Amino acid sequence: MNKDPQKLNKAPALTDLPTLTVGGTPVPALAVSDQDKLAALEAVKGQGEQDSDLAVTVTPKLQTAIQEEKLPWVDANPRVIENFQLRIPEPLKKKLEWVANNTPKASQHSLALTALEKMLDRMIRKAGAKP
Repeated sequence: MNKDPQKLNKAPALTDLPTLTVGGTPVPALAVSDQDKLAALEAVKGQGEQDSDLAVTVTPKLQTAIQEEKLPWVDANPRVIENFQLRIPEPLKKKLEWVANNTPKASQHSLALTALEKMLDRMIRKAGAKP
């Protein structure tokens, strides 16, 4: 079977995954039974929706940068890929592996990247800036 190498290295977008809607939020559908899906979704319903204890400290200098939209990501090139090493506890890594292995077209990388982006955007909006 001849496989295109570019397609092999390309992670699918989270929007390409089949989803369930929980509380108005689309959630990737896991490749498990419907009963297990519903039980898992009920167990996590509402988690992650509340504000984090983490918050950006808005100093006068940062407030000026926000107002003038002089933020470091405004001029960043989206085609440039930066490396970032992340150390996580083993139980969290096992959860990530399990979800990625049981979610069609998802990788550990795409799941972590999507979750990180959503959290950062929420924190940036909370600070009064545009993500």
